[in-house]
Amino acid sequence: MSQKNAPVRVLFASLPWDYDGMRPAFQYTPNSLVQWLTGDSGTWVGTSPPLGLMYLSSVLRLDGVETRFLDGFTYSLDDFVRVIEQWRPDVLAVQLHAKNWPRDRTSITRLRERFPRLTIVAGGAHARRMGARLLVECPTLDAIIPGEGEPLITELVRRASTREPLAGMRGIIARTADGPVDGGILPGVRDLDTLPFPDYSLIDLADYIPTQNRFHLLPCSSVIDSRGCAFNCTFCDSAKDFRWRSPENIVEELHWLREQYSVRDIMFFSNVFTVPRNNAQAICEAMIDAKLNIVWHANVRANAVDRDILRLMREAGCRTVYFGIESGSQRVLDEIGKGITLDQVREAVGHASEAGLEVLGFFMIGFPGETEEDVAETVRFAKTLDLDYANFTPLSFYHATDEFEGLEGGPSLVLGELTDVRRDELGIMTGEELNRLERRSLRSFFMRPEYVLHRITRIRDLCDVKKNVTGLSCLINSFLMKGERDIT
Repeated sequence: MSQKNAPVRVLFASLPWDYDGMRPAFQYTPNSLVQWLTGDSGTWVGTSPPLGLMYLSSVLRLDGVETRFLDGFTYSLDDFVRVIEQWRPDVLAVQLHAKNWPRDRTSITRLRERFPRLTIVAGGAHARRMGARLLVECPTLDAIIPGEGEPLITELVRRASTREPLAGMRGIIARTADGPVDGGILPGVRDLDTLPFPDYSLIDLADYIPTQNRFHLLPCSSVIDSRGCAFNCTFCDSAKDFRWRSPENIVEELHWLREQYSVRDIMFFSNVFTVPRNNAQAICEAMIDAKLNIVWHANVRANAVDRDILRLMREAGCRTVYFGIESGSQRVLDEIGKGITLDQVREAVGHASEAGLEVLGFFMIGFPGETEEDVAETVRFAKTLDLDYANFTPLSFYHATDEFEGLEGGPSLVLGELTDVRRDELGIMTGEELNRLERRSLRSFFMRPEYVLHRITRIRDLCDVKKNVTGLSCLINSFLMKGERDIT
């Protein structure tokens, strides 16, 4: 791909974050007790390896391209400038995040001013949602990858390194003097087993620690067992092109992670681990046969589990399951196209608890037409379930979702965010109201004597003690922290 003695180089990046816009529980400052229990003097909590970029790096390295990664959670923009000056990459490939887009746009503009010949491309979920609009809002970007990057990243980097025009290339949206040129979206990788494993040489795995309810042992990491989603919830922007990996390929990666990086704990990153059920069953059976000695966690769905599969998951080393419950109001569930009933939730959560699994319930608040009483009904319902943890998260109106497109009269946006003025016009709860309801919901659920007793009785080892103390610290800090972000 490159001339002799001139290696092609790609710098992957997640750009510096606007910490003021982060959720309060995302970070914590340990007190002396937490520090003693966790051995941690201030580690970021709630980060996971950038698997999407790590997959792209593996694909490029097969073609001899040199790659590096800078994580904006720990590196400043000045650090980016220093690395680019010293390493001189041909391409800067950044992963965009909706919540950080205003800051990302500023960072890209500053880097373009400093490095006018550097090719800057962007991908990720926000790029998929927004498409060509990002090139209008940020004209210093060279191109957007609105789909999966593996089928095209090698050609894109070849063109960039040889200074060939990107416009007209299939699978990207390129900036030109006459405006964006849309090359469409290439089909995703059909056979996920053909992909190389993610490139862990890009990162120090010790830098990535999930929130306290998403891991049990360290070092930990994540595995993508499927892509896309088989369901049609109105608030979700997941791609619908659902594909999954074979049990053999997944267990091979688990072996590799255990042997090469001493990984002891895995989060399966799929929307629903138990779909298709026969594949989930085969994965569990293969993990049991392999005697991997790895604990793991997975997302499940109330109408896609039963007593037998949950027991098999526990036998295979599963520690925690995460149910997307969303609401305690059947009316709201029907309106958002969730496709589950409250009775199914009760039964599924009960089976998971009986199987010896930790259970987390995800709930959302702030759907159009939802009232404070609906939110209170959701919290009351959550309290009736045998949950070890619960999240109550304000709804985000992401582009390309039914919730976003269905806003009466079309959404009024500033930098891709729904303003409180527009929320008021549409009769949707404002960010301030949702922040208040979120804090109240968390207090109501967690600050119950029966819940505290439940957590104490569920402690199995010192790791559980550490997690509970850390979680309590995060919860208290979230209640005390002022200036919470606006909800979009």
